[in-house]
Amino acid sequence: MRTDSGRIAELVSQEQLAESYQLSATCYKGIPLAGHSPCSRALRLQDLAFAVDEKLHMKSRFRRDVCASEVVGTLRRQRRGKYRSSADWWRDSIRVEFKSSKMSWVSGPRHWLAHFSTVKFASQGHPRSAVFDELMLGLYAPFGLYLLQYSGDFGRSRKGVATDHLGHSIVVRGPRNEECPQVALGQMLAKLEQSGCRLLAIVKW
Repeated sequence: MRTDSGRIAELVSQEQLAESYQLSATCYKGIPLAGHSPCSRALRLQDLAFAVDEKLHMKSRFRRDVCASEVVGTLRRQRRGKYRSSADWWRDSIRVEFKSSKMSWVSGPRHWLAHFSTVKFASQGHPRSAVFDELMLGLYAPFGLYLLQYSGDFGRSRKGVATDHLGHSIVVRGPRNEECPQVALGQMLAKLEQSGCRLLAIVKW
């Protein structure tokens, strides 16, 4: 049996993954969309966010571009690839981009986390290069979908020279060693709102 440091690190990593999966599976048991793949869930959450935006702006005109979600055959919709460059929908003349993330437990640092990826902000030196005017975040949690309008630069990180192609990430972390998802969620939302983000709506399960 191997006893080297590499094997020990591998076993620790496997144990942490098992812990993360077990806690998340317990918290999301019976929750809508929990059994969907990340891509499938993202598309359905986008549809839900679009419907909520229509309710919030009933006098506006909405349009979903063909580029926002391709049609494959007649039934299957496909999420835009990371290199495509259009917003998810238009509200009047405003381009709205929606990004969702599942609130997940990370056993290593022992905190809850939401990671919104491939966000195409304007590139440095080109303020008009952003593919959206408003960014809506959908935080998928065991208690519901929390929709926020993102503002500022809280939690934003780059991917080096590939950022212009791959986009930024927005990472929101809960407090360390706080396993209760409800407590962690409250603090994560507070961080976002304190940074200038606005809570638009909550769709409770």
